[in-house]
Amino acid sequence: MRWLCLVGLAACGGDGETTPSTTTTTDTTDGPGTGPTGPDGGAPDTDGGGTTSLPPPPPVITDADGDGYLSDVDCDDGHGAVFPGADDTIGDGIDANCDGVDGVDSDGDGVPGSGGPDCDDADPTVYPGAADPSGDGVDANCDGLDQDFLPKLGGGLRFTCAIDVSGGVGCWGDDSHGQLDAPVGTFVDLTVGGYHACALEDGGRPECWGRDTYGQATPTPDAYVSLAAGEYHTCGLNLSGDARCWGDDEKGQAGDHFGLFLEIAAGTYHTCALTVSGAPVCWGDNFFGQLEGPPGTFHGLTAGRHHTCALDEADSVVCWGNDAAGQVSGAAPGAVVRVAAGGDASCAEFSGGDVVCWGENDQGETLVPEGPLYRPAVGGDHACAFDASLLDVVCWGDNTYGQGTP
Repeated sequence: MRWLCLVGLAACGGDGETTPSTTTTTDTTDGPGTGPTGPDGGAPDTDGGGTTSLPPPPPVITDADGDGYLSDVDCDDGHGAVFPGADDTIGDGIDANCDGVDGVDSDGDGVPGSGGPDCDDADPTVYPGAADPSGDGVDANCDGLDQDFLPKLGGGLRFTCAIDVSGGVGCWGDDSHGQLDAPVGTFVDLTVGGYHACALEDGGRPECWGRDTYGQATPTPDAYVSLAAGEYHTCGLNLSGDARCWGDDEKGQAGDHFGLFLEIAAGTYHTCALTVSGAPVCWGDNFFGQLEGPPGTFHGLTAGRHHTCALDEADSVVCWGNDAAGQVSGAAPGAVVRVAAGGDASCAEFSGGDVVCWGENDQGETLVPEGPLYRPAVGGDHACAFDASLLDVVCWGDNTYGQGTP
């Protein structure tokens, strides 16, 4: 008699016949039973129950969606357009090609290229936040410049923080909320809010300190490529280019926005980000029109208290929002290297280290000392920049709390 050879029901004999597999044994004794081990590998009965156990069946491999890829390699066997090698449109929230990111990550560095934030998807050492040594001809951190992202400055309402060239963070000024208690470690990015600050570790994990009344110093569990802090909220761009925020959301400034963003900046009650095409998208408070970014292609996004600035394709400064102190209309003309906004003032760095500031000046925050100066940052009523060595910091404006004394 022939038996149908099915896994778990019978074992195939060596002669092509099938023989019933001994898979269970009934224990009819009064005491504890010990059944035999079946030829299929089942374990003996050692618990007195009178039956042997079966090994787990192998996983079932199917092609349920009919896309030609079996479920052991197809990351979504219920979706016919998802399989290894599929076209993966970035920003739709779907990992269509099963490479672990929304978009195409050809070099395996965890950041999508092909229109995503990775500016060279053939080189795994090039991605936003990577170390970028100056002078090697490679824009390794995708900021548009052949120079390291570090050192970097950030200005809060009454304090200032900096990352030095080695990635260490230090802060000075008001410490009423522990905002000077910077963590020890190596960091690649820094953002400073009203009374808190956050730094980004090399692996993308943010670490925040200072005031946490609204959860602004308690980041979401995600890996990020850049951070931006407002007065009471913080946002970051994750590896997929989504904007994730935490903290005060009274005006909608801390809402998450999914898609593909390349830059992000935060003001007091608003947040703006730049899409892959360079268009500004803003959310939160719009009382002063700070969400109404003009049409065009921009980079170098930054935000002040109630205004926002960026550089257009000609590297000229364009600002929008509150202009009560001329912080929008007073923008310095000409091509600049970078722009920084904070409080009710803004500053621009020209080639050669010439820094010019405009806007509110009641504390002297637009009276720039003699340079050259580089990488300016604007706080509540003060501003700072690095001198030519990129080691020492020069500040001007309000120094009531020591925020201008590094």
